[in-house]
Amino acid sequence: HGYEGQGPEHSSARIERYTQLAVHNNMQIIMPTNPANIFHALREHVFKDYRRPMIVFTPKSLLRHPDVKSTVNDIVNKRFMPVIDDNEADADKITELVITYGKLYYQLQKKKKEYDAEHIAIIRLEQFYPFPQKDMENLINKYKNVKVNVFAQDEPSNMGVYKSICNYLNLKEFELISRPPSSSPAPGLAEQHQQQEEKILDK
Repeated sequence: HGYEGQGPEHSSARIERYTQLAVHNNMQIIMPTNPANIFHALREHVFKDYRRPMIVFTPKSLLRHPDVKSTVNDIVNKRFMPVIDDNEADADKITELVITYGKLYYQLQKKKKEYDAEHIAIIRLEQFYPFPQKDMENLINKYKNVKVNVFAQDEPSNMGVYKSICNYLNLKEFELISRPPSSSPAPGLAEQHQQQEEKILDK
């Protein structure tokens, strides 16, 4: 699953359909963005004393992405993290908070470094269901000086996970930044895909 300009058949696994089906702890839905997190997710899934389906969304462009890497310590001493904080952010300096997921995180992180935007923190949501409500609320509350809240997703506004997350988290103060509403999972033209992606990053 990943919006990479390859057209409707290749660009969406219809993630919103899975989140609509998720209820009563009947499945686990994740989108890990680093090797350690996918390793721990699979490992913990095997060792649980009960069985339920685990849906893993994995954007293809992250397979060889130079920034998608984990340390030995991440793999040996840590666990699956349903939410990943911005470890480079100084909480007292943060005035803008962005929640995102998937490959869009790495694109936003690149933009942040280009503009030397130390006032922005980017939080990665790695598990959509069961929703890690306490972890997410703790991270949001950590940034006490935030004036602008953003939820950014690659998908059109009528797709993706934003609407399902609203059921668990009060996102009324968060501005949704996404592609415009669409009846198609993704644009059929690579140029249109790129234009929409640039608009998301610019916003």
